[in-house]
Amino acid sequence: MNFKDLMLKTIRPKYSVKELEGKDFDLFRFKLINPKRCEVSKMADGDFTIHRTVKDGKIAKNAYQVNKDGSLTKLDFTQKGNVVDIKTKTLSIYDTILEYEKVEVNRNITGEKLLEMQKEGAVIVDVRVENQYNEGHIKGAINLPLQKIQNEISKQVPQKDTKIVLYCNSGNQSGQALKILLSMGYTNVYNAQGVREYDYKLVKTEKSNEVNKAELKKAIEKAKLSETIKNKTEESIKVMKESLIKAEEIFADKNATQEKVDEITKTLIKAISDLKEKEEILEKEIELKNEDGTIVVKGTDKVLNRDSKLTIIKATSELLKDKKYDAFDIKILDKNGNEVQPNGEVTVIIKSKGNVKNVYHITDVLNPVDFKEDKDGNIVFKTNHFSVYALVYGDKVDDNTKPKDDVKTNIPKTSVSGGMYYAVSSILTLGGAIVISKKRKNR
Repeated sequence: MNFKDLMLKTIRPKYSVKELEGKDFDLFRFKLINPKRCEVSKMADGDFTIHRTVKDGKIAKNAYQVNKDGSLTKLDFTQKGNVVDIKTKTLSIYDTILEYEKVEVNRNITGEKLLEMQKEGAVIVDVRVENQYNEGHIKGAINLPLQKIQNEISKQVPQKDTKIVLYCNSGNQSGQALKILLSMGYTNVYNAQGVREYDYKLVKTEKSNEVNKAELKKAIEKAKLSETIKNKTEESIKVMKESLIKAEEIFADKNATQEKVDEITKTLIKAISDLKEKEEILEKEIELKNEDGTIVVKGTDKVLNRDSKLTIIKATSELLKDKKYDAFDIKILDKNGNEVQPNGEVTVIIKSKGNVKNVYHITDVLNPVDFKEDKDGNIVFKTNHFSVYALVYGDKVDDNTKPKDDVKTNIPKTSVSGGMYYAVSSILTLGGAIVISKKRKNR
């Protein structure tokens, strides 16, 4: 393995070190990664030097290796500027600690120092209220009033090691702000003399006649999103769209006042928040049975009509003349007696008379249908088209063998094909049983 092909990754584990409680230190976990094999490479015996850059002003006091039992072993190190070179015999095995000298920082600075740090790139923050800031502030300073600074500072200054200088009228409010930022983890913060104590050559905020429509634009964009009105009631959508139309008119109006813009913005935002969810409509299951309950069809009210009637006519087929089987012409009739098909997939449950080996949808050929047997021994399959279906039993030897010339393979269970010949029996007329043959087209 070539050492130069490996990558060093630094992880910051979070656990307490009793021996260093109350002291200033950093805890590191250095992992040597082999990118080709996607694994951590462990080095147990060698002479390695880890270069670690520390924050400005930090002075390393000790370097330690954290042993498996939590005890600390000192490591040799050197520091030049803000780069610390740590000597170690292992990599990817033990965590490493850098302990720093405790240096008290004087965070109160003069007005002159503020201006000097501003030239060096420091962020200057005025913590007074907005109207005081507008009446006169240090040029280039941003306004984050004391009451808002905790919630707003991360938006303006996301990096916590950024140099920040705070000021107010006397240094009192900026002193409070200093404590807040330090508690939030900002490390490079200073409190400068107030504007009453130092002549900063304050500048006033220039008043702008331009109307701010940014929030209105955001509200309009949100109102137009399809996700905003998804699964919402028609009535609440109508109210929101009426507000949207007015909002777009004011947004396009070059003469609209800030007052009008703010008013319609609030109205539109409220209309969006007032959008009501549609009540979830649960599908109800419908069950249709023949007269003796031996055949059941189940489906939701979206695919079956509760007023429909299930009729079954027993049938025979020349295609199964050498088989032991039961064939059924399954029909659904609407309330007017007209034959209809389901609006989607339904489940058919048929009480069988024996060991069922195959289920077929009979057209001019035998179309195999996927089926299963439930715990009560009933045959269960799914379809979205009713016609003639047959259960073929396997009680006789070779009864489960399919007639090769008559079976159409790879046919969907719901396919609808051309004409079909079948015999319909069990129709009683004039006191006698009549067996008839006819040609019937699938509807």
